[in-house]
Amino acid sequence: MEKFYEKDGDDGWQEQEKRREMFHKSARFLVYREEGSDSISGFLHFRIELDNFDNPSEVVMYIYEVQVKVMKQGKGIGSLLIAECHRIAKILGLEAAYLTVFDSNIRARHLYEKIGYQHLEKLKSSTIMRKSLK
Repeated sequence: MEKFYEKDGDDGWQEQEKRREMFHKSARFLVYREEGSDSISGFLHFRIELDNFDNPSEVVMYIYEVQVKVMKQGKGIGSLLIAECHRIAKILGLEAAYLTVFDSNIRARHLYEKIGYQHLEKLKSSTIMRKSLK
């Protein structure tokens, strides 16, 4: 992920900012670990927050980060983490999920489009995407 920040992030990789984001009191994580393994193959970082785009009074799921180890990519781990995140959002009665993807991360963008995320807003080097959970 750091390589995308260095390549496309407005301010490059910001270690302190990333730590602040990940240790925020409302940050939640889903972790994928293969059975019988002690190492983590992937994780998803999300928060439940107010919709800053379409409806400021609506509470939504915002996926901050999806990380899968390089050697484990393409095996459905990211899709599984996102599906579980959507399941949680639906249980909570949330109607939408958002995420931001770097434009250069073509593989991730294609995955998000495939599972129903739509382009909402183009930023300098990334795109905010939204998926209805209704």
